[in-house]
Amino acid sequence: MTYPLAIITLYLIILSFQYITTCLLIRKLKVQYIQYELQKSGCVPNHYKKLFKTPIRELKSLDFIPVSYLKVREFVCSLPPGWGVLLYHRETKTYAIAGIRRPFEPVYSFDIEFYTFFKDERLLNTMNSKIHGVLGQVPNTIVQDVYADRISGQWQAHRDKLSEIAPTNPPRVLHPDRFLEIFQNNLKVYIDQLVKTKQIFPVREPGVFQYRWFSILKLTHKIIPGNKKTAKLVKRRGQQAKTDPSIRVDIPIELEIEQFERIQRLNRGLVGRRLRTWLLLGSLGLFVATFVPFISSLDLAILLGALLLHEGGHLLAMKLCQYRDTSMLFIPFLGAVAIAPQKEDATIAQKFWVFLAGPLPGLILGIGDRVP
Repeated sequence: MTYPLAIITLYLIILSFQYITTCLLIRKLKVQYIQYELQKSGCVPNHYKKLFKTPIRELKSLDFIPVSYLKVREFVCSLPPGWGVLLYHRETKTYAIAGIRRPFEPVYSFDIEFYTFFKDERLLNTMNSKIHGVLGQVPNTIVQDVYADRISGQWQAHRDKLSEIAPTNPPRVLHPDRFLEIFQNNLKVYIDQLVKTKQIFPVREPGVFQYRWFSILKLTHKIIPGNKKTAKLVKRRGQQAKTDPSIRVDIPIELEIEQFERIQRLNRGLVGRRLRTWLLLGSLGLFVATFVPFISSLDLAILLGALLLHEGGHLLAMKLCQYRDTSMLFIPFLGAVAIAPQKEDATIAQKFWVFLAGPLPGLILGIGDRVP
């Protein structure tokens, strides 16, 4: 009976960990109005220009023509500006924006969206595996997410929807500057609506917002299954890359560094001291509750003492080696673990002492007990 219960408990812990970490990440985010600026080629970092050759080539095969590079002020405040490419399809009066997907995947590297504005000022927006990150309804916009393996499949879905709408509501011809102006205004209206409906709230900095808790829970409920769906898409593209090497893109070292710094910024201060305390106490309570039916109080106290001694050694060493945001969690049926964000400048000696500091107190006590 204990073994199946342990498996079920472990599964629930892993599942809850996903939800908790996603909630914490969203809770920490500060968001802002997105801005796009047309940029000349000379202003764009070379590694981005080299990367963008791939989506430009594929979109050209669909009769899109490159218009300009874009500098993008990201939705998340803590992130540096991003880069993109603006392209145009004359026949359908449709713009495409190609950017870099985050996290960057060699077989699924680019984030491409298609946009068509109509005479009644509605917008048709076709994205690919991004809808799970959108909160609520986007005003005056028809949003479709196709989770397509190829850009051509995504574009076909956009054209199919366009053919339904265009006979009674023809697309508008827009100059690139005008397109970006209207598009950014749509995004602003969307964010203002989120404020009005109390899904996000303004903070002290002007034009900066944070999610409310019920919005965090709604987004988390969408993001986790959405990420799983995206993972399946990445897996399919990985299989296709075995027979079509053009799908795979080499990641430049500059982008790997940017991606690492991006993750560091997002994770910095993810769990505050008060929350770490509550997580410790909550996991301890769950740990005790799972063992109470099976072992005596004395045995449980001895087990807790041994775990605290072992993990306390790790924590002490982490503190002495200046690891930040250290904490400890109990894992039902398994034990406990001392945790801290990775310390990139940790020396081999520091890592060794952190590793050794767990069993060391027990070894010292054991040797001391043997000495007459």
